[in-house]
Amino acid sequence: MTQQVVLVTGDPGGIGRATALHPAGLGYRVFATGHKPELLEAVQRDAGDLALETFPLDVDDAASLAAAGAEVERRTEGRGLDVLVNNAGFGLTAPMKLIDDADLRGQFVTNVFGLVRATQQFAPAMRLRRALEAPR
Repeated sequence: MTQQVVLVTGDPGGIGRATALHPAGLGYRVFATGHKPELLEAVQRDAGDLALETFPLDVDDAASLAAAGAEVERRTEGRGLDVLVNNAGFGLTAPMKLIDDADLRGQFVTNVFGLVRATQQFAPAMRLRRALEAPR
């Protein structure tokens, strides 16, 4: 059986770290992504011999998403993803009356549009590949 491929969005620190390392520990091939190089390096180091690879991805940046799509195709030799984990996001910890519009919009862009954009980038190829698989 072919090793299943998982891509996790969001920097691999905290929840993102566990979200990337857990499936790798179960035998999945994992692409851990994010925009903080130091966190990508740390999770790669912590993964040891597990099938975990990293590369940059910022879900707020269309060019970064397109590059990530190309990188997945390159690294999987056209096979693509089996699982997309939309983990990118952040919370604002302040009373609403103290949060300015720019910060709130930034959170919405990452937490909502980022998830949608990542899904739009990777889901079509995942659906197509599933449609082309032999019935089980």
